[in-house]
Amino acid sequence: MKRLSIFAMLLAFVLISLSCTGVLSDEDAVMKTINDSLKATADEDVDAYVATIHSSAPSLDTVRKMLDTMFKEYDFKYDINEKAFIGIEGDEAKVRLDVTTTKVSGPDFKTNRMVSTVILKKDDGVWKISSSTIEDSKFLE
Repeated sequence: MKRLSIFAMLLAFVLISLSCTGVLSDEDAVMKTINDSLKATADEDVDAYVATIHSSAPSLDTVRKMLDTMFKEYDFKYDINEKAFIGIEGDEAKVRLDVTTTKVSGPDFKTNRMVSTVILKKDDGVWKISSSTIEDSKFLE
C-alpha cells in the first residue's frame, strides 16, 4: 500500500511538472499571437506588432511606416467584442475577431466595428499572422 501511495505521489509530481513546462498547445500559441498583436496595437508598439506578422507577409516595411504614422497622429480605444479560435486546418490557423475602434484623439475618424478572420501560419515554429479577411465593417456614428 505504501508503494502505491509513493507511486501516486510520484505520478502526480511528474504530471504537474509536465504541465508547467511552458509548452503551449497550438490553440494557445495561436491565441497568444493574437493577444500579443492586440496588445501591441493598444500599446502603440510598432516593433511588437511587426513581431507578430509572418516573415513572408508582403509589405512589412509599408505596414511599419503606416503604423508609425497612425500611432503618432491618433490615439484609439479598442474594444474586443469577440475573439474566437476557429481551428487549424493543414498549416493554417484561423481566429475570428470583432473589434470596435473609437478615436480618443487625432484628426477626423469615425468609430467603427470590424469583424475579420485572421489567418496564421507557422514561421520558424511560431504561429504568426499571415493575412486577414474583413467579413463585415460598419461605422457606428
